[in-house]
Amino acid sequence: MAPFALVGLAGGAGLYWGAGLALARAAGGGPAAFVAGLGLAEALRGWLFTGFPWAQPGHALIDTAWLYWAAWFGAPGLLVLVLGASVALWHMAAGARTSGAAALAAVAALWPLGAALTPEAAPVPGA
Repeated sequence: MAPFALVGLAGGAGLYWGAGLALARAAGGGPAAFVAGLGLAEALRGWLFTGFPWAQPGHALIDTAWLYWAAWFGAPGLLVLVLGASVALWHMAAGARTSGAAALAAVAALWPLGAALTPEAAPVPGA
């Protein structure tokens, strides 16, 4: 039964991303719709499945200063940061240098703010 459960769970979780992409396409298919659609789908998946935090793109930010923003926006917020930076880089590579650079600067501005707001870890006694 485990293989059926594994395939069913992966397929069911994939439906959320499919729905997010369908929502993005219905909203015009632009880069902002792509980021918003997948962000909403990930938030809905986390709410309905109460987690299952496996292989989320926002996990790429765990060991960075952007992790601070997870306290405010959760894993879907980190997903929006990752996708926002990716879309900004894509825009810059596609020739839309001004809008891509502005979006990338907005995402990058959150790094020092997160680093400044993240408290230092207390030293471990005896280590």
